[in-house]
Formats: sequence, structure tokens, C-alpha cells
Amino acid sequence: EDWELWHNKGLCLAYLRRAEEAKAAFQRANAIQRHDCTFMQLGQLLTQEEQYEEAIDTYLEALEFSPENPDMLTTIGLLYLRMGENYKAFDFLGNSLTHDPKNPKTILAAGSIIQDHSDMDVALVKYRVAAVATPSSAQLWNNVGMCFFGKQRYVASIACLKKALYLDPFEWIISYNLGLVHLNTGQY
Repeated sequence: EDWELWHNKGLCLAYLRRAEEAKAAFQRANAIQRHDCTFMQLGQLLTQEEQYEEAIDTYLEALEFSPENPDMLTTIGLLYLRMGENYKAFDFLGNSLTHDPKNPKTILAAGSIIQDHSDMDVALVKYRVAAVATPSSAQLWNNVGMCFFGKQRYVASIACLKKALYLDPFEWIISYNLGLVHLNTGQY
């Protein structure tokens, strides 16, 4: 009984899009020996199939094994955010930030929740930390631009949104937000 054999078999089956067999292989690997990477793969597979509750249960089981894994905490927070449970999401993202305070993915998610609650200054502080690690993130510049829009600083908002659009020209939400700013300022 080799954990690595079953884990790799699960990876191969996942790439072949044989999801049920891949899940069984990952579960068998975890039955032999529990590893974070196996739990992550199983959770990703469940997320791809939009089985969010099962994915969260899988990640929570993994947290029993390694409770201080910031990637696992972030992933759970993002799943709760996708399901619309912002308070649970913020709780897990906050726990993740205590273990890895400079994780840009976590900061971006936590900042967006803070931004949704109209606390633009705190969100901008969070985004400043993330900008050091990922200055070329279109999502980051989009969120910064919308923070400035919320503070009614339209020139800064347009500058940030144009930078986001430069970084990812095919992301529709950036164009949408830039259009909102232009409409709001009467530049049409």
C-alpha cells in the first residue's frame, strides 16, 4: 500500500476527466496516509464539479491534519465566499492571514469583503500589501480602482482601472467598472 501510487493515479485519472475514479483514488491515498496535497487535489476536483459543500468538508478534514496551512484556510474562505457566506469566508481568510500575512490571494479576497462593507481605506491598506507581491495583478488594480471610485476620487479610479485593463484586456468586469466611472463623471 503506497500513498504516492494512489495519489499519482488520482492525478492521472483527474487529467483524463474520469472524476469518480480520481476521487476514489485520492480517498484511497488518504486512507493509507494523509497528505495536504491529496486533500487539495480532491477538493479541487469537487470544486470543479461544483460540489462546494463536499469540497469544504474535504478541506475541513484536511485542517484537522494540518490546522495552520494558510493555503487550505484561504481555499476554504474562497469557497465560502463563492457560496455567499461572507462572515465564514472572512473568518477563514483572517485565520490564513495570521499564518501568512503577505499572501496576495488571501489579501485580495479579504480586501474585497472589506470593500463590500464600504470600508475603502482599510481595503486600500490591504491592497497596498498585496501590490508589493503582485504588482501585475489586474484583479488587484480593478479593486483598487473601485475603492477610489467609492471614495469619489475619479481620476485615481480611472488610472487604476486603465492599468487593470492594460494588464488583462479581456476581463469584462474591468471594462464594466471603467464604464461606470465614465458614466458617473459624465465622460461619454
